[in-house]
Amino acid sequence: MTKKEEVKNNVLMTMRLYLDPVNMDILESVIVKEFSAVDILEMETLPATQTDMNEYIIRLFIDKRRNKLSDETMKYYISTVRRLIELVNKPLIKIDENDIEYFLRNKRQQGNCNVSVNNLRRNLCAVFGWMRKQKLIQYNPVEATEALPVIEKPIDHMESEDISYLRDACSSVRERALVEFLRSTAMRSGEIPLVRISDIDWSSGKVVIFRHKNNKYGTVMLDKVALQYIGAYIKERNITIDSNEFLFTHAKGNKKEPLKKDGIRYIVKKIAKNSKVTRNVYPHLFRKSTASLIVKRGGSDEMAGEYLGHTPQSVTGRHYTYKGTEHIEEIFNRYVRQ
Repeated sequence: MTKKEEVKNNVLMTMRLYLDPVNMDILESVIVKEFSAVDILEMETLPATQTDMNEYIIRLFIDKRRNKLSDETMKYYISTVRRLIELVNKPLIKIDENDIEYFLRNKRQQGNCNVSVNNLRRNLCAVFGWMRKQKLIQYNPVEATEALPVIEKPIDHMESEDISYLRDACSSVRERALVEFLRSTAMRSGEIPLVRISDIDWSSGKVVIFRHKNNKYGTVMLDKVALQYIGAYIKERNITIDSNEFLFTHAKGNKKEPLKKDGIRYIVKKIAKNSKVTRNVYPHLFRKSTASLIVKRGGSDEMAGEYLGHTPQSVTGRHYTYKGTEHIEEIFNRYVRQ
């Protein structure tokens, strides 16, 4: 990292406490433009101690990537990096492929399965890949390591009978509304707390949501069954269907606060425990089940991914092909609607 880049990053890290993301982007553009015409002489090096250096890089990563990653993903990345530092006890810019191999082998010896170790490897690859792009290091040491072999298991999903059992086990309109919402929309549980009642188009069943995984807005659908129970839940709360309140809220305490990810998981687990379903049930299982249903009813893997809001993997899909909400509605009507 040059002194010019260091000064720019120090300014940005300081100002992020006072500016929103939009103004931060403007500030960075101004700094880059002004610095393009000047040189800064190196009068001092980067942070002197190993600890200072590592903390500097971690803070810089958080600052640079905070608008690109969810809070949960960011915490997972940083936690993995800190575990690496704790074990190898070196500056991040000095870590090589042998250190990465040692770290991953150590985690495997501690009893972590191959999938978990591969997840740690992926986290480190993302961070060191970013460091390379920032010119903190010349190459990504994680790329020299091989991912561990993983035996592909059948995709975990529920059959229609399982859904029926869960419906029968619901003890309130709120619980039934949540089950139908998860089944119909296939949303991530972390996205649900952002949904407000006013986001629902009651005539078409469309719901415009924010997908935090790719920082884009998308459309999901509610069928008549889902709309029926969600409507009953809203009526039970004595509010109108055009209310701006959050769709799913706490049943106790502050009843206007959105039900968070952990609360959604708790309710789903409670329903499953009281049902005839013997398998492990969790919110993301609805997502997998809806995707599997689309394929079983004749849809393609690509269609299933589009309905779930996955980012297209092909260059054509990412940059050249536009598919509007009508396409999502068609997939829903043909393969998901009940």
